Amino acid sequence: ATAEYRKRAAFLSFDAAQVELLTLAGDSGEIVLRKVDGVWKIEGQPDASVKQQAVTDILGALASLKAQEFVRDHEAPKEIFGLSQPKRRIVARTNSGQTAEIWLGNFQGGSQRAYACLPTRSDVFTLSEADTAKLLAEVK
Repeated sequence: ATAEYRKRAAFLSFDAAQVELLTLAGDSGEIVLRKVDGVWKIEGQPDASVKQQAVTDILGALASLKAQEFVRDHEAPKEIFGLSQPKRRIVARTNSGQTAEIWLGNFQGGSQRAYACLPTRSDVFTLSEADTAKLLAEVK
């Protein structure tokens, strides 16, 4: 058996507490959330209800995100993994302008582990079932 010695952390030095804007896009459209006085609100819908814990869980998962398994290293055909039209695209932006983006595609086999990629890289990896569930949670 060969061991794999590469960093599994998807985002290096990403601070979830500094995120001020979170965009979630997918099959059901796009939601843009903005932190206002420490509370997440849907942009353009200030009275809409937001599941604050779900947003916190998404940001926590992003900050500690690790690839469970690397599936393809280079020039992965994104459509095979459901990543050419992601089930969910998440973009988080901090108050300093730093952004983190991840795309989630199909589930791997009969599991609840999503295929994922970073749009700035050409590899595809899977996420744990726990991270997948958090990142796909509904926020409203």
